[in-house]
Amino acid sequence: MRYGTGFGFGPQPPADPVYLRPGASIDYAFAQNQTGEVKLEVLDARGTVIRTFSSAEPRGLDARAGMHRFIWDLAYPGAWSPTPQRFGGGGPLAVPASYQVRLSVGDWTETKPFKVLEDPRVAKDGVTLADLQGQFDLSIKARDMLSESRRLLQRVRDAKKGQAESSAGWRRLDGIETQLATATANGIRYPQPM
Repeated sequence: MRYGTGFGFGPQPPADPVYLRPGASIDYAFAQNQTGEVKLEVLDARGTVIRTFSSAEPRGLDARAGMHRFIWDLAYPGAWSPTPQRFGGGGPLAVPASYQVRLSVGDWTETKPFKVLEDPRVAKDGVTLADLQGQFDLSIKARDMLSESRRLLQRVRDAKKGQAESSAGWRRLDGIETQLATATANGIRYPQPM
């Protein structure tokens, strides 16, 4: 399958194919406009919520009457960030397995199962599900460690605000901040998906 890159000039001719973004396509429909919050949750096979999306978010779910398609990018939440718009995305990709999607509007809720399948090209190269699971587990550990480091850095910065710059406490906190705030503290690189 080919994916459009968004590069090009001018409008596409009508005969050109339109490629979906990679991910799990979730279709839903409403007979009438919804006045309450529309919430979509992606869950693992055990029912643990992985990601939550809402019509209350900017560029969130569509709550108008009609047919809608939402594409989950197969990503788990990324590392914690003190900047709200950066928190949530960019995490490790889901491994091939069974998942569920739960759509809720007011008192109405419906849950449906779906599967993420292994790319046959990856399997042909000899990559096993155990390999993918190991990569995922390592990425989750790295994400969690980065989140912990960012929270600690934020606590140090908050503590510095309550100190006079000339105080010994401020200088000690400044040294800790310098060690925590490295060039890579604000970004993490997950292994490329197999």
